[in-house]
Amino acid sequence: MESAAARVEATGLRTDAASSAYAQMLCTLAYTAARGARRAEALAMVEEARRAARRLPLQAPAGRLFPISPAAVDLYAVGVHWAQ
Repeated sequence: MESAAARVEATGLRTDAASSAYAQMLCTLAYTAARGARRAEALAMVEEARRAARRLPLQAPAGRLFPISPAAVDLYAVGVHWAQ
């Protein structure tokens, strides 16, 4: 998944859909890293997800493949902290 996230990031995240996909992948990776006791990596990934999601709408448009929002990233951050 890390290589897939890197490929999405390499597109320049020019659309909300690309930013959503990237943020969702990073959130998933962050939680997985936290569960694997890789705290520093998990925190870095969730922070990068926040940066990617900050310009997304508060509610994802209907039909969005990765309907993540800035608030959803915050919830993942809480999960990352609890998982450690």
